[in-house]
Amino acid sequence: MSRLFLVCALSGCLGAAAISLTFAQSGPSLSRRVTFAAIARDGFAPPPPPAAPAPPAAPVDNGPIVSVYLGSGAVLATSPVERRDTRFESGQEYFENPTAPHFIVHYPRFGVPGRPGANTILAAHVNYLGFGPGPFASIAAARIGDTLTLAMSDGTAYAFTVQSVDIIPLSIIDMDAVVFPALASTRERATLISCGGTCIPNGAGCDYDSRVVLVAERFLD
Repeated sequence: MSRLFLVCALSGCLGAAAISLTFAQSGPSLSRRVTFAAIARDGFAPPPPPAAPAPPAAPVDNGPIVSVYLGSGAVLATSPVERRDTRFESGQEYFENPTAPHFIVHYPRFGVPGRPGANTILAAHVNYLGFGPGPFASIAAARIGDTLTLAMSDGTAYAFTVQSVDIIPLSIIDMDAVVFPALASTRERATLISCGGTCIPNGAGCDYDSRVVLVAERFLD
């Protein structure tokens, strides 16, 4: 059962210690401990001490994402990108909506571009009541093999290749699998999510019965 949900409606889509050696000598109970100093005194070169482990590499930090571009999905680099998180309501966890219908949301708690094994989650409206088409209105039309470009505030641009585009009904979608894929350290993923399928009237607009999930990846050396 998924614990994460994407809210989608026409009126609001998106949703070094000492080292010693012991040698046995002849005799029933004779043994002696030979330290590095004893070995050196007896004319034997001591083995080198073990190398200190290398410190872990600092995580890449290129600043926030400033633009998202995907040609065949009509995602334009002009759409503002904001950082948001999740909220809890009635025991369920939901992705926070964009603060404006033309914004793309990045949820950095789940993944940041440039980090091996990470999954960068991005979401935006497909449309919005009184506004019209949103930034992800056409991601379902994106082509496999197309390039998704995520530009960072320090000028770095990460290019991901589209691997799949699926429209998945709410009745079967597993958002945990979408958000938390098992990725090797040689791969990095970006996942775009929006509404899709049929929009069912709800009195104030309509609710979409499916989600569009686009997966793009970059393979690291």
